[in-house]
Amino acid sequence: AYHGLPWHGQWRFTDTLYTDISIALESCSNLSSQPLMMAMQRVTNIASHLVAVKTATQTERRVTKSKILVANRGEIAVRICRAARELNYSTVAVFASDDTTSLHTAAADEARQLPGPPGPAAYLDIPAILQIARETAATAIHPGYGFLSENAEFAAACEAQGIIFIGPRADAIKLFGDKTEARLLAIAQGVPVTPGTDASVETVDELLHAIRSAGLSYPIMLKAANGGGGRGIRVVESEADLAPTFERCMSEAQGAFGRAAVFAEKYVPWAKHVEVQVLADSQGGAVHLFERDCSVQVRKQKVIELAPAYGISHSLRDRITSAALKLVRAVDYRNAGTVEFLVEGSKDRATNILSDEAASFYFLEVNPRIQVEHTVTEQVTGVDLVAAQLQIAVEGRSLQDLALSQQSICARGYALQARVTLAAPMSTSVVEYAAPAGVGVRVDAACYAGYQPSASYDPLIAKVICSGGRNITGGAGSEIDTIADREAYEATIQRMRCALSEFRIGGTQTNIPLLSRVLSSSEFLAGASTTAWLEEWLNNEPSFAEITPSSSSVALLRQGITKAAAVTGAIGQTSGDAMNLEEYFSIPKGGVVAQMAGTVVEVNVTAGQIVSQGQQLLVLSAMKMESAVNASTSGKVIFVAVTLSTSVQLGQLLLVLDRTHMDEAKEGDDNKATDAVWAPEVAELEARRRLVGELGGSERVAKHKSDGKMTCRERVAALADSASWREIGSLTGHYTYDAKTGKMMGLSSPSNVIIGLAEIDGRPCALSADDFTIRGGSAEGSIGDKRGHIERVARDMRVPIIRMLDGNSGGGSVGLYSAGKGVKSGTGEAPKPSFDASRGGTYAPIAPGFHHQIRMLNEVPVVSLLLGTVVGIGAARATGSHFSVIVQGAGQLMVAGPPVVKYATREDLTKEQLGGASIVTASGSVDNLAQSEDDAFVQARSFLSYLPSSAWTLSPRGPTDDPPNRAEEELLSVVPRDRKRFMDSRRSIELIVDKASFFEIGRNWAQ
Repeated sequence: AYHGLPWHGQWRFTDTLYTDISIALESCSNLSSQPLMMAMQRVTNIASHLVAVKTATQTERRVTKSKILVANRGEIAVRICRAARELNYSTVAVFASDDTTSLHTAAADEARQLPGPPGPAAYLDIPAILQIARETAATAIHPGYGFLSENAEFAAACEAQGIIFIGPRADAIKLFGDKTEARLLAIAQGVPVTPGTDASVETVDELLHAIRSAGLSYPIMLKAANGGGGRGIRVVESEADLAPTFERCMSEAQGAFGRAAVFAEKYVPWAKHVEVQVLADSQGGAVHLFERDCSVQVRKQKVIELAPAYGISHSLRDRITSAALKLVRAVDYRNAGTVEFLVEGSKDRATNILSDEAASFYFLEVNPRIQVEHTVTEQVTGVDLVAAQLQIAVEGRSLQDLALSQQSICARGYALQARVTLAAPMSTSVVEYAAPAGVGVRVDAACYAGYQPSASYDPLIAKVICSGGRNITGGAGSEIDTIADREAYEATIQRMRCALSEFRIGGTQTNIPLLSRVLSSSEFLAGASTTAWLEEWLNNEPSFAEITPSSSSVALLRQGITKAAAVTGAIGQTSGDAMNLEEYFSIPKGGVVAQMAGTVVEVNVTAGQIVSQGQQLLVLSAMKMESAVNASTSGKVIFVAVTLSTSVQLGQLLLVLDRTHMDEAKEGDDNKATDAVWAPEVAELEARRRLVGELGGSERVAKHKSDGKMTCRERVAALADSASWREIGSLTGHYTYDAKTGKMMGLSSPSNVIIGLAEIDGRPCALSADDFTIRGGSAEGSIGDKRGHIERVARDMRVPIIRMLDGNSGGGSVGLYSAGKGVKSGTGEAPKPSFDASRGGTYAPIAPGFHHQIRMLNEVPVVSLLLGTVVGIGAARATGSHFSVIVQGAGQLMVAGPPVVKYATREDLTKEQLGGASIVTASGSVDNLAQSEDDAFVQARSFLSYLPSSAWTLSPRGPTDDPPNRAEEELLSVVPRDRKRFMDSRRSIELIVDKASFFEIGRNWAQ
């Protein structure tokens, strides 16, 4: 009765409602169940409260402790108002100009309209919401979920104005609001994460660079750096799809969260989505309330949620909940939050991934707010999470005050939540609404008969929550009875099926048929559903098309007319397929109609324009998601029937294409592809290829070779097996920019380092080779990123990396600084260096201290070949190797060259004196000495030959001419009896090991 209350205005019916509840309570008075008695008392309090507050008699209004402004709408706003009333708080609702009939406006004690345009933007207006809070004397603001719930600026603004923000602190929201920063925190805390880009980006070029730097392979996942709820998340199957998918993600992120920034990570399709509900107070206490399985999703939008996760192993539950608490405790988190994980498994529908004790899990994100699916956790634990939020934030209560310790929290049975959403075609109003009821059935809703839904908002209108079973998870005696557990799970599913069958929503289509089918599927019953399962299941279920709208509006109309004709004969003997439905419904030939209701946010064509098949015509936005409308065929645009911001319904005409111009369109498309679209890129690729082939130019190459040195590409050819070299990033290079406008002017030179993969004696390896002919090997940030990329690739593939060093090899150019003209006469003071900004930029690398450099030494063999003068960061890289070789005469190793040393110490030293081959091999800075570059390559191959061919194989073993029973008489005398005589250790080793197998490292050390 309480849930069925006609909130939208007829408040005097509460007298009748109170009478009905009283009669119901009287008939139950002989029952003594403690939970039932508590529920009866709660309903009695609610009914009394409704009568006292909502009748016309204002003198009976209660005295409240505080006033809460609810900065949200829909069912979550109603839910917050209900919890606030039960704690004796008064409430203030806010609403947009197009949301006046929303249920939350009547659920609160007072409601204020937000200024500005209609739609979601109104609920993102921070100044307006704070102004209403001041005007209504609200002491606290609850943001709900979505909108401003994860906006750190909003939380900080509340705090600045002395208003309590019911949620975490602003710094925690900012941290977890940026998913890339949250990933870094997880890494620091030892919580596993999926491979991805290190930071969020705002342009497709930045994204492409980040993806390549991270070594990600397609398909990948693009995610909005801020927000959640499945918005701004899309899968990219190939690099060709990156740009359009990026634009859609950026637009959705801007519209939903107010910030257009995304990042990329590895796509893990066959996985479970498991999240942990946490609750923390301001005294340092934190608990988890078990996990939820949210794997049933469509387009990253959750459809059905379960608490706790069915079939999860004790080990996996302990590891995931421990990781969740570790993350929130690391930042002194406060209030409610959810830590989300992916649990990876195989594409086996018959297997529940969660039952695997050794299953791998990855951190996804922390949602620093209440979740849509918090309800299932409430049902199994008995903890009112929204009330706890209010008590922790507003009253300063601790978890101990609320009697919430980890030992006392347990989950009883299972709870399922099914999200009931509106589906296209969306009606202008709901003509019938009757929610299910009964034991173990709860409905959190924002719908009623007469409600007029808007395509501008989330389509969620109700959440059906069903609970069942008495099996206990956690707390004292947490051993699970497998049979009882299975029975409880199945009973909860059956209860949900019954509840959905009772739900009556008339006048519009919903997803209830889909929900019912999912609940009956064998995969869901087995607990084997994954994040990718539902979409594939829908595609493979032929009978599902019978209960869902067709993808074509005309086809949908055809279905309806055909069925009507079969029953009434209203259209004579003509079958639906034979009818000209476009003409029947006044849709022009060539008409492009809307496949869903929504708002036009982009118009990409104009009348008279020739378009090709697949070309984007316009973009529709509905329910905060955007969909491109592409041409199904080539043709000429006759006219466009919509403009920006036009609201359209399913089947509404958008534009008309004249298909008689298909040949013209094809010809125009060919011209467009070469002349208008791809010509600049083709020219740029050709220019880059020419520059790459020229290296530093003919003069510099000639000078380089006159010094007896190979070019970088000749070195790769000499070291790698024939035809095995696969270069990475061959067309990257240095650009010049206009100093005033920052506009890119053109490519000035190719990158002075080449990287790639090759085989050396059949062994997979990663290679990098410096090109001294370009800027003497000095590097900027992008070159550092390129070197870092191949090092990460080597780590990921577990293959050796060979660095061919020649020049600065990673540092900035010291030539940017002028040391002056010499020592000032008679003063003993050196002149101050000056910086010439016009001569380039500086690069302050963090190598070799960055983490992947250190981790690489623990994971893969690192070989450095010093083939020229190696200074600065290159020197650090050389010494940070397992094996290094320097070429006599050509190679030197030093932190700084002679000019810098002279300026600093006034000593005039040559490169050989500073770091010649004899010096650095004797000091142990470099292992071995080579007489030529070819000799250095031979030594590198020899070193690698002693290692396994990969990280997953044993060390090599091969035939030898040395007989196993060889007896060396010389061994009898190799150890001198006279202690004053030296033993020839090198000769001893040669006698003991297989003949010709001893490869010495560091022969010149200490000489």
